[in-house]
Amino acid sequence: MGGTPCNQDLPLSQTAECGSVGCPQDCEWGDWEPWHECSKTCGEGIHAGTSTRHRVQEISASWGGLPCNGSDKQTTRCNEKPCPINCQWNEWEPWSECVWPCGSNGTRERNRTKTGPYFGGDECIGFPV
Repeated sequence: MGGTPCNQDLPLSQTAECGSVGCPQDCEWGDWEPWHECSKTCGEGIHAGTSTRHRVQEISASWGGLPCNGSDKQTTRCNEKPCPINCQWNEWEPWSECVWPCGSNGTRERNRTKTGPYFGGDECIGFPV
């Protein structure tokens, strides 16, 4: 067929290194840690206790992968219940008129009221008279 004979010293194929940049890796979160102990034993609304938990990135985003969605921290309210209020004695009322029966010393008395206890608070110590 008539052509020039092939040079046996020339390679039939060539290779070159490529892809040394890594493949995209998306971020991945690890599991949530257990909730921490509540900051308060009681309270309501903004006065309630709080508890937090955290998580870490198991795999960080690299080579153009997607970042992790969401936060690494969660906070929630806890122990949302009224705090105990102990009983308190109110001020003494005015003294009564002196009662002075014949042949004895006179007596008079005064009273006081109490407030509480509420939500499991302690009772008042003492008497209202």
